[in-house]
Amino acid sequence: MVGWIILGVIVLILVGINLIRIGVDVSYEGGEFSLSAKVAGVLLQLLPKQDKDEEKPKKEKKPKKKKKKKEKKEEKSGETSDKPKKKGLPLGMTKEELFDLVKAILHHFARFPRRFRIDRFKLHALIAGQDPYNTAMAYGYLNEALSILLPLARQGFTVKKSDVHTDVDFTTDQFALDFGMGLSIRIGQIVGFLLQVMFIGARHVLKSKLRQKKEAKAAAKSASAVQKQDSEHIENTENDKDITPEERMDSHG
Repeated sequence: MVGWIILGVIVLILVGINLIRIGVDVSYEGGEFSLSAKVAGVLLQLLPKQDKDEEKPKKEKKPKKKKKKKEKKEEKSGETSDKPKKKGLPLGMTKEELFDLVKAILHHFARFPRRFRIDRFKLHALIAGQDPYNTAMAYGYLNEALSILLPLARQGFTVKKSDVHTDVDFTTDQFALDFGMGLSIRIGQIVGFLLQVMFIGARHVLKSKLRQKKEAKAAAKSASAVQKQDSEHIENTENDKDITPEERMDSHG
């Protein structure tokens, strides 16, 4: 009973860890850039770095002698350099099999960004300029681009919060932009993705191993057939040696 309880607690802990969301939060607001890591909804600021107290002066460490280690490393490197290096593809795979494996993994990696969730997306843009024509054109291009990109982003990702606002000002030249985006993903999704990659690799390696076994069996069969033919040829030649010339004349009439 105690064992089942311990097992249940371990399973609950693993499930809880897999449900934790991790990610990043990037923002550029008021002319300042900031980058934060997100763990379970808590932001840990990475940039700009917070001011720390003045570090205490560190004691100077005496340099250690490493002559012996270097000599040993040189001896080992000299010994290993004399050995011939083995060439060939990993796991005995052919170029085509290795190419298919890389192609399958890259195709799977292309789907990975869709696992992220956009927790927040903020875009406040002020298009400004004293030339009314150019300012109006830039404002139109921006809104047209947003009308195309935002629906595509909502199709590919789960967007939790979105705040998009654009404006135009013909009286000033000061362009203003505030941008922010937070991405997150569950640890379980990362683990599941890595397991799928391992499954893809194991499947291709297994196919290669089966192909190598078939080729080895075929080579063994051909080698045994050649040995059989050689042994029969040797027996025939030995039998021919035992036959006398008179017997040969009689056999030929």
